[in-house]
Amino acid sequence: MGLADAGDLMLTHYSKGMLQRVGIAQPIIHNPEVVIMDEPMSGLDPLGRHEVKEIIRELRKEGKAVLFSSHILADIEDLSDRVLIIEKGTRRFFGPLADIVLAQDIRWRVSFSAPEQEHPLIFSSFKGAHLADGRFSLTLNTEQEMNALLPSLIERRYTIVAAGPVYPTLEEIVFHMKDREAPHG
Repeated sequence: MGLADAGDLMLTHYSKGMLQRVGIAQPIIHNPEVVIMDEPMSGLDPLGRHEVKEIIRELRKEGKAVLFSSHILADIEDLSDRVLIIEKGTRRFFGPLADIVLAQDIRWRVSFSAPEQEHPLIFSSFKGAHLADGRFSLTLNTEQEMNALLPSLIERRYTIVAAGPVYPTLEEIVFHMKDREAPHG
């Protein structure tokens, strides 16, 4: 847990990150198969959050089942292969992250570069075109729209940088979940 150097200190002298590591050490000291954690990264600075994430990853590598709760959805995306979403005491979803994404949630993006003199034409030709760092991006609703757009960009001799799906974040999915039926209940 990285606390060997602080073994002689009383817990009252530990930082928040050190206390979190003690809190993680307590349930795993006897090498259980399942580890349950409640908000293990709560109140930690970025370095402390990173350290706790590495501990969770190491437990998973050792074959442990790690269950943790968090309101930080990016942490769940980063560390989990399955999620449980509970809304008002009701299970809304349980399963792999990939299963919660509905086809209508996926958008398609094309990024490309073009000569500067073409920029006004691009803005007038393509509704919703965004320019950042010298690259344009267009977000489309379907793969078919993306595939129909690519030949015209190539014909104009624009450089295609990337083209593919853009998946919603877990936060976006949870936020919009109340607007639709849950994929699994």
